[in-house]
Amino acid sequence: MAVAGCLVCRKAATAAQHVFLGQAGRGSSKGFVSLRKQAMRDVTSTKERNTCVHHTSTDATRHDECPLPRAKASSIMNAESSAFASTPALPPFLTSLVPGLGSPLEWTHMQSPFLLSTRGYSTSSRMLAPKKASDSDDDAAAAAAHEGEVADTTEAKPLSGWRRFLSVDRIQAPASFNRWLLVPPAVAAHLALGSVYAWSILNNSLTRNIGVVGSAADDWTLSEVVPIFSVICGVHGLSAALLGKWQERVGPRHAGVIGALTFGAGFALGGVGVHMHSLSTAFASGILIGAGMGLSYVPPVATLLRWFPDRRGLATGLTIMGFGGGAIFASMAMTNLIKVFQEKPTYIGSLSEVDVITSNGRKLADVSGVMEEVVVATDKIIYRLPFSDLAEGVYLAGTGSTGVTQTLVTLGAVYASVLLGASLIYRLPPANFAPVTASKDGKVASGPTPKGPVTKGNVHINDVMKTPQFWQIWLSFGAVASTGMGVLSIANTMIMEIFELSLPQIVSLSFASTFVMALSAANLSGRVGWAAVSDYIGRKSTYTIFTGLSVPLYLSLPFFIESATAAPSIAPLVGFYGTTMLIISLFGGAYSTTPAYEADIFGTKFVGATHGRMLSASAVGGLVGSQC
Repeated sequence: MAVAGCLVCRKAATAAQHVFLGQAGRGSSKGFVSLRKQAMRDVTSTKERNTCVHHTSTDATRHDECPLPRAKASSIMNAESSAFASTPALPPFLTSLVPGLGSPLEWTHMQSPFLLSTRGYSTSSRMLAPKKASDSDDDAAAAAAHEGEVADTTEAKPLSGWRRFLSVDRIQAPASFNRWLLVPPAVAAHLALGSVYAWSILNNSLTRNIGVVGSAADDWTLSEVVPIFSVICGVHGLSAALLGKWQERVGPRHAGVIGALTFGAGFALGGVGVHMHSLSTAFASGILIGAGMGLSYVPPVATLLRWFPDRRGLATGLTIMGFGGGAIFASMAMTNLIKVFQEKPTYIGSLSEVDVITSNGRKLADVSGVMEEVVVATDKIIYRLPFSDLAEGVYLAGTGSTGVTQTLVTLGAVYASVLLGASLIYRLPPANFAPVTASKDGKVASGPTPKGPVTKGNVHINDVMKTPQFWQIWLSFGAVASTGMGVLSIANTMIMEIFELSLPQIVSLSFASTFVMALSAANLSGRVGWAAVSDYIGRKSTYTIFTGLSVPLYLSLPFFIESATAAPSIAPLVGFYGTTMLIISLFGGAYSTTPAYEADIFGTKFVGATHGRMLSASAVGGLVGSQC
């Protein structure tokens, strides 16, 4: 009897008979097993894998045993009939062994060893295995359902609750949807994520968490707190790489919502860690923040790449512009929130009034008959603190607050809200979406044609890391990322520790904060400018500029530092300032250009998962650069 069930199940039966006849897998059951494993890897939806909505017969092969997903089976079964016009019919002696497989199409599938081919056949004709009078009515109904003639006879169990709300089906946009409406939420999401680039502003406050006006004996050292930023960057890249394929499956809304909650929770946990003075908790917060970034970073980029195939560089530049500009707003927000939440510690008295002794590395003073740990604030220290009207003298350690705890918790709530709102707006374009724009003369135009190689197909996510192009981009991207991370990790601290001593009349706490904001502006402009330039000069040429300038510029920084310490002069400061600005501009450009480069070479179908794996280079670059 003919096989009943959906197209997927029909194809499964065909493949099984194919193996039986020695045509598929080169006549071996091992070949069939290999084909089936490959097919199951291609199934991106759990619903498709475990459910067959068109089964109408108990004799039908179960869908979860099919070697082909529905979409792939349909693309093969819906081939042009002309492509198979010259195909020989199934030999009579085999027709008796394989009932219902006498059509040229079915015989072609049986001859072809490429049962899992993803060739883009057109769908002008729908060819099914011929029916016999003995076939069941249910079998005919199943075939008709595939033709759109009748409704599905068996419905898959629908999703319910929050899973249905976050599903891909809920975010499919109509053809009339205005794609530019997706730019603001994408930029807003990256503005929130980019706030981590202002993390160095917190370094100084974290090193005086107990002493407040100075470092107490149990306060963290700079070498202990700087790696928190490295952890954030490292986990960001690794989580994006590991979860990229999952993000493609569940869609941008689902991944974005989970990422928003994780990112906000990371900041809140950081506040708890600072309050408890637990370094391990602070590092755990870095893991959560990095994971939240990995989950939230790719969805807006991949979404805009799908909506703007004619402006890939601009699309990624607009999105990742927010990531670079986020530190501008974050640096201002952190500085102002710290001023709002900080509290002066208890003042004991001036140095002339209080007798301070040192024991086991701790400064102690008599406070109401009890020896307590204290911190001494001199004029030089007070000059660098954000407090106003702070008197020189001795302060009781463990009192007051730097304001970092409240700042992190507040920022976490704000960032989570922004990311959640953006995630709920994300939409996916309809199938075969092709934007059309009109030029001034009324002719149809689709924007500039990118220079350089542009693939017309899609490299599967399982194969992308097997290509040399992936690793060539990975190495270049990682090198550029390491230079930028090396500057951003200690930008605020570096400008204060190196140049304040030689140029105290110029370099102050406010100057250092302005320096961080200037770097953020360079990051932002680089992400927009270089991405737009890459649409015209080509992605390869743009990347050549990145790799040719970033590393040499980074290696020149020690020269300016040595010059500043050897002979106080404004020239080393200007050179250091300008060089770091250019490094960060190239750094930002690499982040905005890379997704478009990937789409050019590997296609847009798996661009989100591909970029997630590419961000592993960012993880390595963050770990290497921040430790150099």
